[in-house]
Amino acid sequence: MKSQSAGLALALMLLLAPGISHAQTPTSCTINVFQAPPSGDPGSTFVNGVNRWGNAVGFTFITELPFVRHPDGGFEVLPIHVSGFVDAIPSKRNAFGVTVGAIQDSQGHNHGFVNSGTDTVLVSMPGAVDTFLTGINRYGTIVGYFRAADGTLKSFKIKNGKTTMLQFRTNTQATSISDTGVIVGNTIGTLPSQNEHGFVLMNGQFHDFDFPGANFTTIADINATGTIVGTFGTATGKGGGFIFKNGTFFVPTLRTADGKVFSGSIDGINGFGAIAGTVGIIFPNDPSAGNGFLGFVGKCAP
Repeated sequence: MKSQSAGLALALMLLLAPGISHAQTPTSCTINVFQAPPSGDPGSTFVNGVNRWGNAVGFTFITELPFVRHPDGGFEVLPIHVSGFVDAIPSKRNAFGVTVGAIQDSQGHNHGFVNSGTDTVLVSMPGAVDTFLTGINRYGTIVGYFRAADGTLKSFKIKNGKTTMLQFRTNTQATSISDTGVIVGNTIGTLPSQNEHGFVLMNGQFHDFDFPGANFTTIADINATGTIVGTFGTATGKGGGFIFKNGTFFVPTLRTADGKVFSGSIDGINGFGAIAGTVGIIFPNDPSAGNGFLGFVGKCAP
């Protein structure tokens, strides 16, 4: 644990030190794309996270089913059944099979949920219009954010049943917490651009985190070694997913084993470097079907 924390601290020191030109290195990621059942066009599979054992969690937009995809390719519908609630969207799943996410009530407002086996507990922050649980580590510490009545977004952490507000800045969305306790997420700017910027909260200290030269950066996940994944975009239209590892920003090409290249977002990474996310597709045999989405899991080099 100490060596992992030291490695993360060093990487962040390199990231945050002024005057350092951060490398942007191309890398290739071999991915396995999939569509959650039932199959059919257009694809509507979205993946938000992957745990230590390679179990990916996500949902299907059309059938509105939350699922777990196992490493052997099998699927399991998450048993998130709460009377009067629909559209459960899982965010992350920890090593012990506990999944967090958000689910809607009959008025269309979101509430956080914690699911373990067949048990589901709802979490709603006091005074919140919407509550989202977005990350959980192996020790059961949860992070999330809520939308207040005035429209602002506020982040929080739940540890051992105690909720702590993360009041370092307004309009924040905590998205993940590592097994070492480092929290990452995004801050939302003001109108008209509302550009997003990443943040890292480590040992009580808040740090901005931006892809070099980008006008928006979003962070989706962080693992125990401090590797961060997310998405960036520039004013010239360049953008896509990124991986930040050991002080270097990697720009990955998502490629299947048979050489097909996809565009998409990396939304999850586990402690072994396995990634997960969503790619866009076009149906060349049926143009009327339009565009669709597939989930993926994979691994990058190095």
